[in-house]
Amino acid sequence: TQWLATMKKTWDAGTDWEFTDYAHLHVYSHDTQQGYSITQQAMNNPTDNTAPEGANDEAKRNDTSSGVSSEVTSVVKDFTEIAAAGGLKCLNECPTSAKVPQTFGDAFQKAVAAAQSGAGRIQYQPDNNGNPTGSPSPYAEAGPEVTAAEAAGSPYTIKWCPDCDEEQITFQQGEWVDGMLASEMTTYSITNDMIYENGSPLATGITSDLKTQMSNGTIRDPYSFFQGAQFINARGDIREMSWGLNSGPLVLANKVSELECSKNNAGEYDGITPPWWSNSEKAQTRYCVDKLWSNKTLTTYNIMMEVAPAFEIYNEAGSKVTFDPPKMLYFQVPDTEAYGTDRGKDLRLQYGGFGDLHGIPGYVLDINTGESLGQYFDGDWKDNYRYISRFIIPTGSEVTDKVTGTKYKVKALNGEEFLSLAPDAKGTVTYTATPADLVPDELMVDVGPNGGDNFIGAKPTDDKLINEGKPSVVHGKVLFDPSPSSGS
Repeated sequence: TQWLATMKKTWDAGTDWEFTDYAHLHVYSHDTQQGYSITQQAMNNPTDNTAPEGANDEAKRNDTSSGVSSEVTSVVKDFTEIAAAGGLKCLNECPTSAKVPQTFGDAFQKAVAAAQSGAGRIQYQPDNNGNPTGSPSPYAEAGPEVTAAEAAGSPYTIKWCPDCDEEQITFQQGEWVDGMLASEMTTYSITNDMIYENGSPLATGITSDLKTQMSNGTIRDPYSFFQGAQFINARGDIREMSWGLNSGPLVLANKVSELECSKNNAGEYDGITPPWWSNSEKAQTRYCVDKLWSNKTLTTYNIMMEVAPAFEIYNEAGSKVTFDPPKMLYFQVPDTEAYGTDRGKDLRLQYGGFGDLHGIPGYVLDINTGESLGQYFDGDWKDNYRYISRFIIPTGSEVTDKVTGTKYKVKALNGEEFLSLAPDAKGTVTYTATPADLVPDELMVDVGPNGGDNFIGAKPTDDKLINEGKPSVVHGKVLFDPSPSSGS
């Protein structure tokens, strides 16, 4: 109640387009490792746990019974849904198949020159006005930013609202004017697990050159090789690209309708209509980038292109080996006193493969003194510090994949135990042994390659070993039984 009464601002009070804006409360949970956005609707209905509903973004935002929203990021390996939806649509910062190779190609040439000169880092010279420069931008020109050609047409005559007087406005290149037409969007399609734009694969164009340099030993670390690489985006911002580049948020082609700009009570689009549009363009459906952020139930995608080449692994049959991305699993902590402040929590864990389950909250322990330094430690790390989990998941407990509903059982594989200092015991334990009590060197037998007649011999060849040297048991599963009863 206090938040709703205080964290608000009313715009254009007393007019027909009066609007009250409520600030969202953004929080982060270290238990679930997720951020959450608590809206006005959620505060009015704190016990509701449903997602916003409605035919479009505006209807969803006006849903009075929607709960807390959260964003989850995952790596897409299966492109079936994207292909079935007709591909992806991009409104802002959209890499194109024609421009991306120019960006990476220019950066590659400058990186080679920097390496040959000994500079070790790409350097760009400012332009005649002292502004920073970079490699060519990889993005399509169309977007919410005013282009140089559009700015050159200034001043424009516009009206801020239906009842407002006309004004002369001068636009600057890079200025934000939200609103795009369907024809201005960049479209990506999926063919044989490859991303295409305008009929051509979306690729860096330097993979072969990089592989050659890496195989020759000229480049050991592509990220260091491209240090200093950058380009300038449409807003004039420097975008560092020593690691690569990424697109703006994308949506499925069949979800574009959810990006339509908001309208006023008169059915007209809010905000400025780009004055450089023709009358026929002004009559078309307008789409806004801000809907990508405000629509909390809309799934968005990003394309990431790294400078380091990707390598595929193939099995003996010539088929590509597919690796599953890490799974997000949830563990319901038992609601008992033994789990302290964690009791009853629903913790999100990350499973990266056999023996790789992380996310249990813990603290830093000084094993010399037994002192806890807390969960968040930012001091100098020492050899006697350890990060200790606050509890151990009992063997046989279940964790759940909330995407598929699949449950998995957990088994502890190993652990750590530390001996603490017992002050009362100091000085009470005595011993009389000396180094002379150890086995003398002349009685030690060297059975290795330097042991002479005591050498046990070379390692047997695989054909002399059980199962020809291959593992006989993997993760508890017997793959080869050498016992006589097995018939082997």
